[in-house]
Amino acid sequence: MEEKELQDTVPEQDVTPCEPRPVWQRVLAWIGVGIVVLGVILYYYHIASGGR
Repeated sequence: MEEKELQDTVPEQDVTPCEPRPVWQRVLAWIGVGIVVLGVILYYYHIASGGR
């Protein structure tokens, strides 16, 4: 009974479909991921090589 009362008080909103992000943002995100992965690999290499 309480759930029905709560549903009645919530106004209906216009639902707009989600739009995908622009291509340039996705490309920059993948470039950023690549930079981070490369940085981690180089960091581990630096540790493994004894800091030389």
